[in-house]
Amino acid sequence: MQARSRRGTSPTLPIHFDANPAAGAHHQLSFEIGTTQPPPRQVRVSYQKLLKNYVLNLLHRRPPKNVKRKNLFRALKATKFFQCTELDWVEAGLQVCRQGYNMLNLLIHRKNLNYLHLDYNLNLKPVKTLTTKERKKSRFGNAFHLCREILRLTKLVVDANVQFRLGNVDAFQLADGLQYIFSHVGQLTGMYRYKYRLMRQIRMCVCVCVSGGGCLCRGVVVVGRVGCRGSAYGGRSAGLRPGGRKVWVKRL
Repeated sequence: MQARSRRGTSPTLPIHFDANPAAGAHHQLSFEIGTTQPPPRQVRVSYQKLLKNYVLNLLHRRPPKNVKRKNLFRALKATKFFQCTELDWVEAGLQVCRQGYNMLNLLIHRKNLNYLHLDYNLNLKPVKTLTTKERKKSRFGNAFHLCREILRLTKLVVDANVQFRLGNVDAFQLADGLQYIFSHVGQLTGMYRYKYRLMRQIRMCVCVCVSGGGCLCRGVVVVGRVGCRGSAYGGRSAGLRPGGRKVWVKRL
């Protein structure tokens, strides 16, 4: 496992987790550093957070029950209403994006909101200046907007893989783009506005990306040579000004 340092070098850092959940011991993170330069602080914090979640899941895991379960797919396949086929996962992702777009469009037109337009990037915008009555009628709940933001993130990942399948980008550009997407979920989407507890998962994505070899720029996670303006957690709404200077972030 490699971790990129602040000066641009990539020292090899074998990392061992000394965790014993049954004994209740104090969990520590030990590094065997082959070079004289220690890893960045953000990388150590990311590993500690991932280790904490791993130990917490082990502590709360229940032993499986010995029950005879029926296979749902096998039971459905035995009927005449269902069939089984194979599909490439990129095509399945395209179908998910298309069907999700149709679902949101049906919900919009069910309320006769013809003055709202949902584009293929899952952006909901009015086509004219709305009156007060139209604005009140065009309000949707948190569930609608959360589904829209999740579908937007899905479409970003699927589009990156589609460009790779078409041959427009190589494998390194695909890997760099996917790492940028998952380390800037709060900046590319606004799902934390509709369920703020998602900040935990957003933070975990950032920790995984930093632990896998991201670099640091003024306290904000960036990838590769991408410039740093804004936040990995959502810009001004999460407490970071556009210049990247930390103002206030709620500790998770």
